[in-house]
Amino acid sequence: MALPKRSLGLALVERASIIFGPVWGTGGGSRQFRASLLICAVLAPISLAPAWGSTFNVRKYGATGNGKTDDASAIQRAEQAAELAGGGSVYLPSGKYLMNSTVLVGSNIEIYGNGDSTVLMRTNTLSQVPAYGADCSTPHPPLGTHRAIFWNRHYNCADRNVHLHDFEADGSAITTVPNSVLLAFSGLVDSTVENITVVNAPQDAMFFRNGGENLTVANNRILLHNTLWGNGQGINIEMHVNGQVWER
Repeated sequence: MALPKRSLGLALVERASIIFGPVWGTGGGSRQFRASLLICAVLAPISLAPAWGSTFNVRKYGATGNGKTDDASAIQRAEQAAELAGGGSVYLPSGKYLMNSTVLVGSNIEIYGNGDSTVLMRTNTLSQVPAYGADCSTPHPPLGTHRAIFWNRHYNCADRNVHLHDFEADGSAITTVPNSVLLAFSGLVDSTVENITVVNAPQDAMFFRNGGENLTVANNRILLHNTLWGNGQGINIEMHVNGQVWER
């Protein structure tokens, strides 16, 4: 059966385009960044993430989508297969995918579903995820514990051409904070996060540490966030000095 094709269309969207340039200056002994955040309602074509030649269906890697079986490992296997192929599209057919662990997303990866009929539900189980420091090349980065659904593989360094779209992220099964951001990325380059519905986020719905370079976040719906935390945001952008995407 052929996979569904995405088509261009016109839609009235609230578009949050996060565009950061790798320009640093110095002043008063501190490093500074230059960034712009544009939020406006526009009537414009919905941009579509580019896909690579191969598609990796998570069902072929053991995912059930039945809302009862932990599917995180199967989704990760599909993503790793795409990375080993040099890049690819990870497809999540309609269903509810229970996730007891965080899936790492590397460069040149597209992850997409069938809109709100593809639901990724994160549980309260903590995962160990990379949080790189000064050395972006080490195979053994420092680890942190979080409950994110997706987290980029070289967090705090630069992952490129990451495109997530057309699925629902559900945080209603998470009962503990902090470290419960649903979509967490740091230092993305030439990437998009769009057409995603986030529901019942206990903390931030989407967190972008060190922003990114040519990162677009657009046409997303956030239905309840900060349900368990004091200062969580729908879309949270924080700048930190150790974001390696800025090192030129």
